[in-house]
Amino acid sequence: MDWFLTSVLATLIVALVYWLSVRRANYWRDRGFPHIKSAPIIGNCWGLLRGKQSFNDMTQHIYNQLKARRLQFGGYMQFSRPMLMVLDPELINSILIKDFAHFEDRGFAVNEKIEPLNANIANLSGQTWRVLRYKLLPTFTTGKLKSMFDQIVYCSDNICDYVNSKSEPFEGKLTMQKFNLNVIGTVAFGLNVDACREDPETERFLKLSIKFFSPSLKTILKILLKMCFPKLADMIRMKMIDKEVTDFFTDLVKDTIAQRKRSGQKRSDFLQLMLDLQEKDLAGSGSGADKDADKGELEPEEKEMMIQAGQLQGSKVTIDTTMTESRIVAHSFLFIAAGSETTSNALNFALYRLAVEKEVQAELHNEIDSILDGQEFSYYTVKKMTYLDQFINEVLRLYPPGGMLARECTKPYKIPGSELVIEKGVMIAIPILGLQNDPEYFPEPDKFNPSRFSSPPPKGIFLPFGDGPRNCIANRLALLEVKIFLARLLMKYTVVLHEKTKMPLKMLSNAFFATVEGGIWLQLQKR
Repeated sequence: MDWFLTSVLATLIVALVYWLSVRRANYWRDRGFPHIKSAPIIGNCWGLLRGKQSFNDMTQHIYNQLKARRLQFGGYMQFSRPMLMVLDPELINSILIKDFAHFEDRGFAVNEKIEPLNANIANLSGQTWRVLRYKLLPTFTTGKLKSMFDQIVYCSDNICDYVNSKSEPFEGKLTMQKFNLNVIGTVAFGLNVDACREDPETERFLKLSIKFFSPSLKTILKILLKMCFPKLADMIRMKMIDKEVTDFFTDLVKDTIAQRKRSGQKRSDFLQLMLDLQEKDLAGSGSGADKDADKGELEPEEKEMMIQAGQLQGSKVTIDTTMTESRIVAHSFLFIAAGSETTSNALNFALYRLAVEKEVQAELHNEIDSILDGQEFSYYTVKKMTYLDQFINEVLRLYPPGGMLARECTKPYKIPGSELVIEKGVMIAIPILGLQNDPEYFPEPDKFNPSRFSSPPPKGIFLPFGDGPRNCIANRLALLEVKIFLARLLMKYTVVLHEKTKMPLKMLSNAFFATVEGGIWLQLQKR
């Protein structure tokens, strides 16, 4: 009898879960939104679960379906979480900038007690995110970028000399990860990091810096689970970051902090800014960013963020936004890990395009030679390299750091020109890869054509770093780093594709970011 009752109860529970998931699958239909039919429980993620699609492939497939129906937006399900993909550039611009107050968060719940390393401005929400971003903005002003220029030049020359000293071809992604770690270690933390040095400790630093973003279906599913079922993720105490990675970077940053405090040494870098903020917070005067920061040189959206956050400082802050040691560690990890993946990926594909687009590479050689003819290599001469700017933008168009931008609706939003209302908690998916490869906005999208960026594209269609107050805070540093490296490289060398590269390029299906199967192999030839 007990066995019978248990069986009946189990059957009823399964039936209830299935019924609730079916109701959830009809979320968009019940609210009158155009949508793609989804399956109970797994939503529209079947191809991803089977390993047949990468996350970018899945997003592109949904974009193509909605685009074929000429829709401005359409619903789908990421497992059991409602997602609204927005295709209309004007509506995208409203969500990211004009009506940002309705879409402040990225929908990635953070539990600082379970995983403090994730408590950084990429993931934090609401008031905590707003105040901390305001505090950190001075790191990326024009004045601070100028002060980093010579260090980035040194790291660029160092990696070029390292590659040139070896007779064998080099794999682009790993080499660019080494370069980026050298830059971040130097300009952000004052560490004497040389990722090209072949010793166990340096190799461990490199390995653990890139481990979080290593291709893995498990990582993708963890991210989706965290976004779709945050309470369940907390209940099972799921952690996104490997324990070895967490322990290594926590110890590294804490040891660096302790060393600075013992010596009394102060540097002009990212870590010092956070330590100064911590000191002000503990003294009760850390309400905002440095009053002497060169705010006048911020980008327009960053100025707006300063104004918004500055207004917040005068209101009652209801949660703790102290720059604790734990948050210093979390932001340091973000700087190292995220920067390592996104910037190295952009440089990897930039090198590939230089090698296969010989006419483009020749034009870049000509521009750099012309601008530097008798001129010092400086922040200002690099800024004059407009075709190099266009080249980088075209690389980012075809290979953006992320294929989709996510925003969470934080308060109900009536879609302009419609009676439809986006409910609180719904995730907005902005299909960067789809928009940037759409022939409606970029004619002949498969053709590599830097000149298409001779004039700025319309708002809402070119979003490699996002847009609005929640864009990538370090995008200007990343672009400067890429531009300096490519300019220093092309001053001396021509980039050549090696036969070890499998053509045509094939992307791995188990990677969250675009990752080339077998890697991109290259060689340098002296000019």
